Amino acid sequence: MNIFNKQISRLKLDGWHCKYVLPCFFILFTLVPLLRSGQAFAQEQSKIIDSLLAVLETVKEDTNKAITLYELCWHNRTIDQKKALEYCNQALNLSKQLNFQKGIAYSLTKSGVVYRIKKDYEKAIDYLQQGLKVSKEAGFKKGIAFSSIEMGIAYYYQGKYEKAKDYYLQSLKIYNELDNQYAMAVISYNIGYIYSFQGKYEQSVAYYVKSLTVYKKLEKNGKMANCLNNIGNAYGMQGNHKKAINYFQQALDMYTNLKDKRGIGLAMYNIGEMNYKEEKYEKAIEYCNKSLKNAKEVQAKDIIKLNYETLSAIYTNLKDQEKAVKYKKLLSEL
Repeated sequence: MNIFNKQISRLKLDGWHCKYVLPCFFILFTLVPLLRSGQAFAQEQSKIIDSLLAVLETVKEDTNKAITLYELCWHNRTIDQKKALEYCNQALNLSKQLNFQKGIAYSLTKSGVVYRIKKDYEKAIDYLQQGLKVSKEAGFKKGIAFSSIEMGIAYYYQGKYEKAKDYYLQSLKIYNELDNQYAMAVISYNIGYIYSFQGKYEQSVAYYVKSLTVYKKLEKNGKMANCLNNIGNAYGMQGNHKKAINYFQQALDMYTNLKDKRGIGLAMYNIGEMNYKEEKYEKAIEYCNKSLKNAKEVQAKDIIKLNYETLSAIYTNLKDQEKAVKYKKLLSEL
């Protein structure tokens, strides 16, 4: 069973998304091997917030102040949701006074994002729909696209995958009209992820390839590697292990060039898993051990667990009960 398949049962049980097919949410976060550490991200946000607070002290009561306020909301969204909502509320009130439609739309939508982070999905969707309505009435395409993608993310977290996909497709159409290549790549990736989750692997590959093509043009090597990994997973789920290994190897080469230990560990695990499926146990053990080495260096417990699980299964098949039990014990101790 490959890395995606193993997580499906867990996903259904706890409602969490699979971290191993590497979902990539636009202007939210990206669960990818190139993800910055939480500390680095917090430090970066803190610097931006300090700069915005300095601007807020001197800016006049005009649209610039409204923009500063909703940007303060945005950069506080993962740090202090209460403060973020206060800033968005101030931005919304000022924007209404100024009849600043863009400010109204962004304040509503960003409030919706904060509520989604708080897991208050009912309020999140209410604010996002309000923001979408204002953007549509104002003919504000960027606002429509922004609200639509965030609606997709909110519905995704509720497990309403068809609705999520519908909103992703709406936002994709607009970003295509705006020729926003990066946004098109990320949204295509998201759609590919949902198709993978639904078991529609041909459609999934088609959207991952669209995403991969744009990332290649933009020279986003880390994101290219993630696409290659996910394409490999889609082929693996279809039983095309050789094609899957080909894509995992391409991902591995890119992660290696990027010196991304987590990515290396992930790709090596996937190659090991495919060899296990092909009953090439010696090769599977080799790759799982290499994966473990990299995963341990970056304390990637999720990948470590999966390697222990696969190694235990391999040794069970090889009738080596001592090693099978050893890895089961290591798995239980994590």
